[in-house]
Amino acid sequence: MAQRFPRVAIFVIFALFLCTIRGNGPAAAQNSSDSPDENVGIVSVFSNTANISIPEGGAATPYPSIINVTNIPIQLEKVTVKLNTLSHTFPSDIDILLVGPQGQTALIMSDVGSGTAVNGITLTLDDDAALPMTNAALTSGTFKPTNLTTGDVLPAPAPPAGTNAALNVFNGSNPNGEWKLYVFDDLGIDGGNIAGGWTLTLTSAISGQNTNAITIPDNGIASPYPSEINIANLPDPINRVVVTLTNFSHTSPDDIDVLLVGPTGRRVVLMSDAGGSNAVSNLNLTFDDTALQSLPDSTTLTSGLYRPGDFEPGDAFPAPAPSGGPEGATLASLNGSAANGAWKLYVVDDAGNNVGNISGGWNILIQTFSGTISLEGSAPANPYPSEIVVTGYAGNITKATVTINNFSHLAPNDFDLLLVGPDGRHIVLMSDAGGSTEAGSVNLTFDDLAPSTVPASGPLTSGTYKPSDNEPGEVFPPPAPSSPVTGTTLGAFYGGTPNGIWRLYAVNESGSSFGSIGGSWSVNLQTSVAACLVGISPMVQAFPVGGGNGSFDIVQPTGCSWAASSTDSFLQITSNTTGGGNATMNFTVAPNQGPARTATIDVTNGVTTRSFQVQQASGCPLTVSQSTINFAAAGGIGNVDVGAGGGCSWQGTTVASWISITSQPHNGNGTLVFGVQPNPSHAPRSATINIGSLVVNVNQAPTHTVAFDFDGDARTDVSVFRPSNGTWWISRSTGGVTAAQFGVGTDALAPADYDGDLKSDIAVFRDGTWYFVRSSDNTIGIVAWGTAGDLPVPADYNSDGVAELAVFRPSTGVWWILNLNGTFSSTAFGIAGDIPTPGDYDGDGRADLSIYRAASSPGGQGAWWILNSSNGIAGAVSFGTQGDVPVVADYDGDGRDNIAVFRPSTGVWYRSTNPATNYDSVQWGISTDKLAPGDYDGDGRADPAVFRNGVWYVLGSTAGAQILQFGNAGDRAVPSSYIP
Repeated sequence: MAQRFPRVAIFVIFALFLCTIRGNGPAAAQNSSDSPDENVGIVSVFSNTANISIPEGGAATPYPSIINVTNIPIQLEKVTVKLNTLSHTFPSDIDILLVGPQGQTALIMSDVGSGTAVNGITLTLDDDAALPMTNAALTSGTFKPTNLTTGDVLPAPAPPAGTNAALNVFNGSNPNGEWKLYVFDDLGIDGGNIAGGWTLTLTSAISGQNTNAITIPDNGIASPYPSEINIANLPDPINRVVVTLTNFSHTSPDDIDVLLVGPTGRRVVLMSDAGGSNAVSNLNLTFDDTALQSLPDSTTLTSGLYRPGDFEPGDAFPAPAPSGGPEGATLASLNGSAANGAWKLYVVDDAGNNVGNISGGWNILIQTFSGTISLEGSAPANPYPSEIVVTGYAGNITKATVTINNFSHLAPNDFDLLLVGPDGRHIVLMSDAGGSTEAGSVNLTFDDLAPSTVPASGPLTSGTYKPSDNEPGEVFPPPAPSSPVTGTTLGAFYGGTPNGIWRLYAVNESGSSFGSIGGSWSVNLQTSVAACLVGISPMVQAFPVGGGNGSFDIVQPTGCSWAASSTDSFLQITSNTTGGGNATMNFTVAPNQGPARTATIDVTNGVTTRSFQVQQASGCPLTVSQSTINFAAAGGIGNVDVGAGGGCSWQGTTVASWISITSQPHNGNGTLVFGVQPNPSHAPRSATINIGSLVVNVNQAPTHTVAFDFDGDARTDVSVFRPSNGTWWISRSTGGVTAAQFGVGTDALAPADYDGDLKSDIAVFRDGTWYFVRSSDNTIGIVAWGTAGDLPVPADYNSDGVAELAVFRPSTGVWWILNLNGTFSSTAFGIAGDIPTPGDYDGDGRADLSIYRAASSPGGQGAWWILNSSNGIAGAVSFGTQGDVPVVADYDGDGRDNIAVFRPSTGVWYRSTNPATNYDSVQWGISTDKLAPGDYDGDGRADPAVFRNGVWYVLGSTAGAQILQFGNAGDRAVPSSYIP
């Protein structure tokens, strides 16, 4: 015997939503006063009593067992299944799958009952049962459908079983057709049967019924006349009606006319002059607009689902039946009207000699939908407008389509429909289209890409159409917009705002017509954040005190729209404030008699806004303490003293994103304070700050490697080279000491950043050959460039963030520069005896060729020759005397190297940005010191420093004076590498 293993029970809960809108429980549907049945559901029971044999593993016989359901109301409310006389030696082997006519599935019993044999039990499976089945032994009773495991696979022709066990999966569907029960034993050895087959109990949803018989005479009105069903407590309005006549019999159905009248007086002929003279007995006739078949004209009538049919319109229904006025040919003509009240069925026999009855009375199913749009006569629709709130879209509309569900109308060409978007754009979706033939329950999609418009003369059928306005100029009452339509296609919404309230306005042109949109309507949108971007150029314009005219360009793709506005009183827009695509915006600025001021013009595409700024100088006299301020790459805080005569007001403005003005608008004399962000690039940048009519220029140097910074913290490191053993000793400013043996005692030191990682690399120059260690990966580079006697002058000459190998040849005054990508240049700049002093003197991120020519006699002046890389212009300035030593560095932190000398005779450092206008001096050191300037405290300014017999003396521009013991007598200070 095969070994059995425990089976794990897994419960899966599914949420199923019943979309049919009914009343508030059973009391919602009330019947007429003449002894009606108060049930609100019609119960139908069907059975297949044939034995279902379950083998020891495999599909049962028959497979499937089938029950065919016909002639019952088409909307299910409840399903139960009964298994009659079930026997099995191991019930948990059984899987039972129920499949409905519309393809829904429920695995109503699987892996329950464990291994305890059952004999002749009857199980009723009902969603409303108190308990599910379990692994415990099965007994007769009523249980919830139960599936204890997942992954059950039933053999073909069964569809995939899934995991759902609940029978409510069938609710709301049409029950007519084949119901199939697939029974399967999923493990061998044990077997059984369902000896009595199975029973299917179906409860059809109805809103009300009158089961009293209707007697039809051989000629004249039926009794009662009318038969009534009273409905209460249903929400309004209607969006679907289905009517069923139960047990209809007549010796000549062609004689019968049946009229349904709703509580508001709307009426529909359900059946007239159909079925010929062929006698019928006990038929169940259901009338539904969605039925697949029409009533037969002259052939025999049978039970089934039919669309209403009137083969000889114009039959008279005697009073008290209503007469005159419009009469619908479809049940959809009732949509949009009130559901509650008396529903009346008038039955007439219009020829003699034949009689009949409707012995089971009749029932009605009414669906309502709060979103139904109702049209009655010439009044605007209710609601007017119907609204949809759209959220969550990004960007602007690139495509729109509209879907209208369950549209009905006695004369569609009387119907006008206007769609209005959140930004006020509006088009007519449909007007004077669809002809005069009644349309019932059609679904319409409006799409510019549809093959055709709505047919002007009808008939109107479900489909996709272009917006169709056959007689432009319709008037929609307020609150609909009265302005001309934005366009004739849905393309009018291109570039518009997607989010917000969309409104649908519906009106009738005729006072005697009625209709509805009984289902939902939807706007289907595609958007793009880039579709209708709006740009302006320029973004700012400055005006003098006297004001004047100005303009800027609006840049936007064709087909898009924009709107402009300003709230500033001294600025007036003189061109159109709305438009689409590219345009020019014109405006005027009034004279300014007060402090400096700004104004904006906002241009929006409905989603994003761009602002144009007007800056106007103050009418008051202003002065500033400086008109140009230079910053190093690290940025910092700037201050400008502002003089405002007479206590005038002023404020600073700038359009540069990397400059932030922190001081507030001020009256009278004051200080403008602003911050400059670090410059992350290897290129310099400049911007301006406007203070009234005055301009302050702000220049910032590019990012570069701090000289002699071996650990990348933007501070010069105290470091020495020991010639006796070729060892570099570095006291890292971040902490700790490192040593590296690289070079020999006679090498020229040439540290620089050769790999662009913002760290100086250890390097030496020996008789025309360069040796360097890349700090980024510790690889060694060896490059032949230069000859013996050349002086190494590595620097970043092209602003790529990497130092180039460069030498100055004293014998010829020629600079030879090799880029590590293989390109090189040579420039004659200097003469024999000149001292090379390369540096970035113009702040453009590129080192400039420069030499210092010492004074030739006592009392003479030293000359500095500089070839600016920014403009290619060479210039000379006098600074220094005989015996002075050039010590180039950026001492003031403005991103530009300063001309500077050290005077050994006095120990004084002289530094200048422009010797003709300014310089400063500080005494630091003695004549025998090794000069080692560098930014030791990391504030962006070079500090005077000297090395004396193993002791460092540093005058920090922020940290103050420091004395450090590092190195020995005879060591060479690395920061002295390029100082003669």
